[in-house]
Amino acid sequence: MRKLVVLSLSSAALFIPLVSSAMTIHGDIHPGRYTFFLTQEGSNQLKQANDRIAKNPQAYTLDVNHTGIQPFDAVRWDGKPVKAVTCVLVDGVMMGQKATWSQCKDESGAEYFGNKGWLVRDYVAKACEVGKSDCPVYLVLQTDPPTMRSDMANFVPAPKNFNASTSLTDEIKSEGCQMADNSFEHAKSSLRCRAINTVRFIRKQNTEAAYEADLTTTTGEALTMTVGYTYGNASSKEPGWRTISVDQGDIITDIRKQGQWIPNGYK
Repeated sequence: MRKLVVLSLSSAALFIPLVSSAMTIHGDIHPGRYTFFLTQEGSNQLKQANDRIAKNPQAYTLDVNHTGIQPFDAVRWDGKPVKAVTCVLVDGVMMGQKATWSQCKDESGAEYFGNKGWLVRDYVAKACEVGKSDCPVYLVLQTDPPTMRSDMANFVPAPKNFNASTSLTDEIKSEGCQMADNSFEHAKSSLRCRAINTVRFIRKQNTEAAYEADLTTTTGEALTMTVGYTYGNASSKEPGWRTISVDQGDIITDIRKQGQWIPNGYK
């Protein structure tokens, strides 16, 4: 079964994608569709942009990516350079004004958006027009004839734990019982942690990351502890603060100084 890109042929229409590889386009689509093969520099610039946004959707990428298109919606997370993209130009309304933009898909099914038209020529090694026998097609339109070539991949989203930090997961596994005991002690509870059973990455957004840990107390109770990490900025490699919360304990905060966690207070 051919995978379709769902299109809006007028700016007033609204279509909902029916398959995971679908991309919604609002506006009037120009008739020409092209596949652009990137130069090595263009390929690596898009890779850097993908890598940043895959880890932090609010990341700034214009300092590393000058290709004219940016990762959008279905963001590539596999860490590989982008080989080629198939793009269309769209006329529509953006921020209340008439505009023309490009929407593209690469060979993995990842999506891109450019608010100034086609890709910057300096980062394109060669291009071909969709419909030519030797031109791969990574963005398929619903209006394409059944005989049209299709190379469009079904995009696979990043796994849930993709943004998890191995070092933080290991930290919670090794230090989790002490974290929980500090919380219990401040709440004047007699409970103590016997073992950390599992650690789950919940999410990371901008400067915040959240984890959960299932623990067993010395009396056999099963409890859940939440550990939230805060980074100084979105590009920081290590968090500067952590907040610990566990059932029947108090919420406590630690601050990192010279690589060590120091109790900073209680909430």
